[in-house]
Amino acid sequence: MKHIYKYFRKSNLIYLADYSGLFASCLCFIHCWVLPFLIIFLPGLLLHDVWVHPVLCSVAILSTVPMVVNKSFRQQTGLFQFAIVFGNIIMLIILFSHDHLSFRVELLLNTIGGLSLGLVHYKTLKMKNGSNSH
Repeated sequence: MKHIYKYFRKSNLIYLADYSGLFASCLCFIHCWVLPFLIIFLPGLLLHDVWVHPVLCSVAILSTVPMVVNKSFRQQTGLFQFAIVFGNIIMLIILFSHDHLSFRVELLLNTIGGLSLGLVHYKTLKMKNGSNSH
């Protein structure tokens, strides 16, 4: 990430969005797998303080904005477009009210979404870093 500090370009915002998207995806993955164990072993977390859901969902939704603004959404495969739209719909459902989703469904959707978004952001960063080294 040294080149971001050296030369500030408009594309640096896309780099930062990819890094924040990768970070949010990793947080989502960790949250989905660790939170059930924390709830079991730490009784203080049973106070239903669920501010983390709106924060993670908002970051996940906002991390897809640069792709739409950059018009690279149309260049993606149909499956990827479907995954992004479906993922954002799921994030909006979780953001507004997720009481009707069972815990297993939420765990499964968040895990798959977190892993796939993390992979997409990682591949994007790898591709961009490869093109800058030439």
